[in-house]
Amino acid sequence: GKSRSQGVELELQAILTEQLNFSMSLGYTDAEYKDYTSPTGQVFDNEPFYFVPDLTASANLEYNLPLQNGIELEFSANYRHVASYTKNMGGFLGGGKELEIPKQDRVNLQATLAKENWRFTGYITNVFDAYDYNNALLSIYLADDPDNYYAAPLAPRQVGFKVSRTF
Repeated sequence: GKSRSQGVELELQAILTEQLNFSMSLGYTDAEYKDYTSPTGQVFDNEPFYFVPDLTASANLEYNLPLQNGIELEFSANYRHVASYTKNMGGFLGGGKELEIPKQDRVNLQATLAKENWRFTGYITNVFDAYDYNNALLSIYLADDPDNYYAAPLAPRQVGFKVSRTF
């Protein structure tokens, strides 16, 4: 069989001020089978690849605030987007139903207090507690029915604190 995959990526990094940095990335993918028939006889000609979102994006903002006595306070925010994409419930051989995996939007926040070799970091991942998943599966022992699908979810919101020391 034949296939085609093409796309473009764009990255931007900007130092907005001495303490404020911004970066972003954007990716576009156009991938499809040109001439492909699976071993089960399913024809995929001009169909998009499964598991390949056409658009991904991220943006990061970092702020560094120097304080007295060599102490620094650092803040960061991160946003990530993955467009929806299609998955075949029949696996690589095809023959199953197509299922759309919904888009994913995630925001993470972090604040760090640093002095010399020590770092004290508080963080929140998945700030809006989005229920996202990046795969859906079907047990080989169950009927091919949407009620029998199960998802592989991404992590829920997590709040934490880390202490680290560099030696």
